[in-house]
Amino acid sequence: VISILFSNAMSVYYLRKEITIAFDRSIVSRLFSFGIHYLFVSLVFQLFNVIDRYLISHYLSLNEVGIYSLGYKISNFTQFFITPFTLAWMPYAYRIQNSENSQSIFIQLTKIYILICSILMSILLLYRKELIFYFSVEYAESYNSIGILAFLNFVMGLTYFFGLGIPFKSKTILYSFIAPVSVLINFIISFIGVKYMGIEGISLGSLVGGIFWTG
Repeated sequence: VISILFSNAMSVYYLRKEITIAFDRSIVSRLFSFGIHYLFVSLVFQLFNVIDRYLISHYLSLNEVGIYSLGYKISNFTQFFITPFTLAWMPYAYRIQNSENSQSIFIQLTKIYILICSILMSILLLYRKELIFYFSVEYAESYNSIGILAFLNFVMGLTYFFGLGIPFKSKTILYSFIAPVSVLINFIISFIGVKYMGIEGISLGSLVGGIFWTG
């Protein structure tokens, strides 16, 4: 909370000359109809993060929840690149969407994203055992989940490239249809997988749901 407050305060400070207070009903209406579906998607996916951990604690044990959570955190090593890259990419993509060479830029940036993510995932997969032992040898069971979840992060990041047409055409309402189906697929596979594969089944369910979401 403190870090978010600090970053917001710094943002306001550096943008202070650009900030004005105004109200335009038509703009508010457009922003609401565009953004409300992002809010719905966020709530749906956050809910499923909780359900994932509930399935593990219910069918396995509380200790397995810790193992899964550690695997999730280690797999997020790739997020050091994905998060800042996509945050910088989206406003730039909006700015150039109508330019003559936008298509070639989109293609080149997608290739760069795939290349860098492939390198980062390779490093993560090669050294995941060492990363696990750095935290605790007791979490060795997260070994396979780290690989699956790292690939999930990569797949989800692709939505910032392959899914650009949806916000460009202001069709974000599609998210409200895609998200529930994606989460339902995630739940079904996770529910079946946790019984036969343990935490790897949960990870696999998340990956399949993510592939459906991006697809």
